[in-house]
Amino acid sequence: MESSGKTVVIVGGNFVNKGAQLMISTVISMLKECHPHLVPVVIDSFPIKERRKSCDDATVLSVPYYLCFVYAIIFRMNIMPKFIAHVVYHILRSLWQGNLVTDLRYAKKASLSIRNAAYIIDISGYGYQTSDNYMDVMNYIQIVYSRLASKWGTSYIYFPQSFGPFSKVNSKFAKKLKLQIRGCIQSASQIYCREKKSMTEISQLCSIGNWSYWPDIALLYAPKAQRIYPIDVDEKALSSSILIIPNVRLYDKYSEKVVDYFYSKLISSALDGNYNVTVLRHSDDDAAAINKIETQFSGRILILNSAFETDVIESVIASSRFVISGRYHGLVVALRNTVPCIATGWSHKYDELMGLYGLEKNLIDISRDGCVGNALRQLEEGICDWDNLSVQIGEVNSSLLLKYSVSRFLSFIDCEQDVEAEK
Repeated sequence: MESSGKTVVIVGGNFVNKGAQLMISTVISMLKECHPHLVPVVIDSFPIKERRKSCDDATVLSVPYYLCFVYAIIFRMNIMPKFIAHVVYHILRSLWQGNLVTDLRYAKKASLSIRNAAYIIDISGYGYQTSDNYMDVMNYIQIVYSRLASKWGTSYIYFPQSFGPFSKVNSKFAKKLKLQIRGCIQSASQIYCREKKSMTEISQLCSIGNWSYWPDIALLYAPKAQRIYPIDVDEKALSSSILIIPNVRLYDKYSEKVVDYFYSKLISSALDGNYNVTVLRHSDDDAAAINKIETQFSGRILILNSAFETDVIESVIASSRFVISGRYHGLVVALRNTVPCIATGWSHKYDELMGLYGLEKNLIDISRDGCVGNALRQLEEGICDWDNLSVQIGEVNSSLLLKYSVSRFLSFIDCEQDVEAEK
């Protein structure tokens, strides 16, 4: 069905994390192909380095996430002293930078866009969870947009993402948050869980809801990237290289000593094994982690530590011999390009992604003794059996596309548009 002039508001994405940016590009590409009369509007909650006005022919509204917190406080959704302090700090910072008036204007435009939209698409990679710590406040980015959609009667669809856990609710703040998350899930038009464990988490949280399992859309439907390489990077040299993609978030989960030792020992051992090593910055906030590696290995390995666009990142990953990634979408890009890989993740999203491909052995817990030796063994086995492994990954890709076709996926959206037309 056509909805001429209707907007589709995309929330949960940003341009700092390249996985999130890849999700934005994927959704816009899908809409262009299947619903060209719909007008995509992207709300960027993290305009840290720049305030974009457009992306892939979509309008971008830069609405910093702290304004969602302001909304949550004004309407008394939840209160915590650190929450208020965080808001005050960012208001003063925005005022000092001369962005406050612009931020408020875009926030008003975002609210109007949600009110008039055909539906809202939420592409947050890691959805609702309760950790019983300060990071719980980040849930209010999604909660506020969900509340606005409910206020205006706009359909809210959660595209494939992770949910949970919801077990840590010791504080009053977390208990209230959990109730609000439950309300958002129950009011959603459709929820796609990226993992089976996420479905379990949601079913334990809510007795009612409209959720189903669906793999990552960037894995299935991302547009084919142009092959664009960083200056002075030889594509042939990459084809024999072991590509390492660090994730600064590992420092949130493990001690600095554990993370530094893992990367240091891994790279040293790979060099001792006569492997060519390349280290790639996947997202902007990974720069600090790569700086540490560069300090130790400068001149011995290829360091790509610039703010690359997603096409460049995909080109480097797709041309590499083997990928060791702490970034989820670094793994996604490797797998959809049939490049064997090893995951250095900590959450269930890594477990299930590798499980889809029968690569459970290639999931490494960097906090365990012998983790580097385990990674090197999987690397050596993968290099020796590269052809068969690449074919295996390609066969899984074909099977997933057949089972989870884009037409079947968007048929749910068609139903939402029909409901909207009847209002």
